[in-house]
Amino acid sequence: MNRLTREGVSRTARYRLIRYLNCNQATLGTIADFLGEGDGHLLKVNCQLEGGGFSSGSTCGVVSGGCLAIGLRYLDDIRSEEPGKMAALHSLLKEYTSWFEKEFKSTLCRERSGVEVNSFWGFMNYIFLGKVFTRCVNHVGKAADWLAEKVSNPLNEEDPGGVTQVNHCAVDVLRELRRETGLGSELIEDLYVTLNGGIGLSGGLCAAVAGAFVPIGWRFGIDPKGEGAWGTLTLFLKGHINLYRGREEGELWSVGQEFLRNYFKKFKALECEKLTNKKFTGFQDFARFAEEAEVCREIKDWSLNETLRLMEKY
Repeated sequence: MNRLTREGVSRTARYRLIRYLNCNQATLGTIADFLGEGDGHLLKVNCQLEGGGFSSGSTCGVVSGGCLAIGLRYLDDIRSEEPGKMAALHSLLKEYTSWFEKEFKSTLCRERSGVEVNSFWGFMNYIFLGKVFTRCVNHVGKAADWLAEKVSNPLNEEDPGGVTQVNHCAVDVLRELRRETGLGSELIEDLYVTLNGGIGLSGGLCAAVAGAFVPIGWRFGIDPKGEGAWGTLTLFLKGHINLYRGREEGELWSVGQEFLRNYFKKFKALECEKLTNKKFTGFQDFARFAEEAEVCREIKDWSLNETLRLMEKY
């Protein structure tokens, strides 16, 4: 694995967005190489977080990729389960997502890009008006630079405010899906702790739903390093044709869109803030809410069962 220099991070992230065609993978992969960490599954299984999650327009992949990269840097701290470390981790995640929102006006893909990326004409508008360069390429470079600076430091401890354990949004879903399907890993389960509270406490894409996406990515996701530039482009175009035509087949965007169509029949939104009527201010606020949230349990159960159905179908 080539370890990037601090000076090369921003440039590499920008190049990889064009090369990978995936904002999450460009961000996560760049910081992983900067850290000299990661494994062969890391990019493929997070492919579906592009465009806010199967191009749904929810939380920007640069945001989710950045949070996962923070988790990769502080993996030992996550695994220690020390309340003081978990409080400090969530503060850093909140700092990142708050910085991103302030810098680029929103953490949501549809708001940041200014288009509905899951529609054909929205996507064409995005490409041909040059927004992919003025927004995504520019933003991923700045975010990668911010992340590289922050993850160069060790994680301190903070007062957890009496919190001794946390019900992480995605972990139960991921563990049960791995038990039932064999798709997943302990590494992914640990990293998805960083998606708590709608991705780094930003109130965006529900982390339980993001966790349910993982087996779909594990089976159908695109590995840009393994596929090469032409293979990645071919699979990307095929997937987006399926997305716009609404076709059903064993392919990443087709399966993802079937999940989302059924999800929206049951729930009113993908974003944590809308589902819970709450945007978390920090670790303690989140931990106390997650302990008793009925809506979260309902979403976890539904998402788990829907992914199992799709894995059996395809």
